[in-house]
Amino acid sequence: PITEEELARRISMTSLSVTSGGSFTAWFDCDEMFTDHAVTVYGSLKKGLKTANIEG
Repeated sequence: PITEEELARRISMTSLSVTSGGSFTAWFDCDEMFTDHAVTVYGSLKKGLKTANIEG
């Protein structure tokens, strides 16, 4: 199993996109902890996080 500490140490943000309306998407590399998948986080500056998905 992957511990919280290991996840925090190995995950890194690779890109962040913010629209003029304040919506954002953040992409994270997971150092192959989830095979070839990445984590994508969606949300808005006003309302905070909406969803996080393992994609790829």
